[in-house]
Amino acid sequence: MKKAFLTLAMMASSLVQAAGGRFNDSGWQPGPSSAWFVNWDKAASEAKKSGKPIFVLKTGSDWCGWCIRLRKNVLTRPEFEKFAKKNLVLLYLDSPRRDPLGEAQRRHNQQVSQRLSLGCGVPNATVVTVDGQKLGNICGGGLSLDDYLQKIREILDRKPPKTDEKAVSMQRRVGCKTSQTVVGTKRQASGMAERRRQAAAERKRLSD
Repeated sequence: MKKAFLTLAMMASSLVQAAGGRFNDSGWQPGPSSAWFVNWDKAASEAKKSGKPIFVLKTGSDWCGWCIRLRKNVLTRPEFEKFAKKNLVLLYLDSPRRDPLGEAQRRHNQQVSQRLSLGCGVPNATVVTVDGQKLGNICGGGLSLDDYLQKIREILDRKPPKTDEKAVSMQRRVGCKTSQTVVGTKRQASGMAERRRQAAAERKRLSD
């Protein structure tokens, strides 16, 4: 009997992990569907494997009217889910009021929002690379499904910013020259002050 109970408990645990492991930690509130992650680390891991950018949605699901409208008219529509499955990794950062998040999830959402500098209130959708480079964002929830998808397509067509090594090298050289110029100017000013001091002392000596 005890063995059967342990087996059943292990099976239940496996089912919970299978159902929730994709998008949440134990006790975390899920997103609109199983396609959404709610944990940055898990979303980033999927993005690394798939090579897709991360679509980060900052929302207030039970108090923000535009957020509710966006969820109904766009996020839960089959067309969006089909598009997202092919092109995006979805991350849901909610801030509900009637059913508040647990402390760990609330703190996680705040930290991710701060780290990615997510602004413009809610709803705010930001597309980022796995290393946090912003490709673009969509503020508000007033767009139709077709217009919203078109906005995402335009963002995905943009190239992530690349570091210009020549510009960096030039900045370093300019910075070095600027530093040398400042040091030289300070030395020159100090020498002029010393010469003026010596001249004043000589005039005083002659007047005496």
